Amino acid sequence: MVKRILHQEIFLRKGIKIGYLKQVPDEYKSKSVRDVLMLSFAHLDALKEQLTDLEVKMKSEIADIEFLLKEYANLQTRYESEGGYSTEEKLSKICDGLGLDIDFIF
Repeated sequence: MVKRILHQEIFLRKGIKIGYLKQVPDEYKSKSVRDVLMLSFAHLDALKEQLTDLEVKMKSEIADIEFLLKEYANLQTRYESEGGYSTEEKLSKICDGLGLDIDFIF
């Protein structure tokens, strides 16, 4: 059996089944390229948000500053060790690997 798809021929053995996998899942249709790429750094965004929350708490007069400083130091060490400060560099490398111009996603 011969099927014509977009002016190309595919030769299929009798009884073979063909499946279709969407190239762009529905949940990504409303997102930019940058948004989709940044999903791989979501855990770092969560850590950064926790750091910001601790900064706000440390400004409070009633805060247990000793506890918060230790907590902040632990989170900051984790953020750094997991690559939080090199996210943009990693994003640039991903774009290079995909053949995308980094300016295209911003």
